[in-house]
Amino acid sequence: MRTAMSEKFVECGSHGRTKPAFLCVHLLMGTSVGWNEPAEYDKDEHDDFYGCINAWCDACERKAIETGGWDDESEAFADIRLVFEPCSLKIKTYNLQRNCEDIAS
Repeated sequence: MRTAMSEKFVECGSHGRTKPAFLCVHLLMGTSVGWNEPAEYDKDEHDDFYGCINAWCDACERKAIETGGWDDESEAFADIRLVFEPCSLKIKTYNLQRNCEDIAS
């Protein structure tokens, strides 16, 4: 029986034992680059990524649309990285700032 990713943990120097998250490299390097997540997460509890945050920036979203979905080219562009869930929530705040400003104007 496989262990779901939600039951696996990683060790964060700041937050201790926590769930992993998977983000595109652009979210880690920038601010206000957007934040996109699946409209609906896969509900397959046996999936390795069940229960984990998966997110990508607006440029990655455009690339996935351009290539007809997530494929080798769009995944290479995204260069997905493992981060810690609490850290990903902070990164989300930094990258949603522009989106909120766009909506307000």
